Amino acid sequence: MAVPSREAASAYAMSLIPTVVWMDEEKHIQGTMNYRERISREPRVCGGEPVIKSTRVTLRTLLASLSEGDSIEEILADHPTLTAEDIRAVIAFAADAAREYLGERAEPGGARSRSDHKR
Repeated sequence: MAVPSREAASAYAMSLIPTVVWMDEEKHIQGTMNYRERISREPRVCGGEPVIKSTRVTLRTLLASLSEGDSIEEILADHPTLTAEDIRAVIAFAADAAREYLGERAEPGGARSRSDHKR
């Protein structure tokens, strides 16, 4: 069996990313975001790390800024080529990655569901 190229593997991995539904503060659906349209992963760009399309701004950089407490407005001031939708795409990407990493039974705060406890 042939091993797929890095480009083919990357394209396949990006195709698995789901669409995220956005809601406003009152929980009204505002639309959907297919963040694959905003994020790319090319082996020749930033060593293959995910970036905002048509930039060299990595998701790792943006997530670090968010985790340090930077607001979306501060990030946009530091990266004027980005939009608020780009930052939301990064957050959605990270949320899906966390769901996959933690699994469906993980609960907020690191708690395990009752079925995970030994009997």
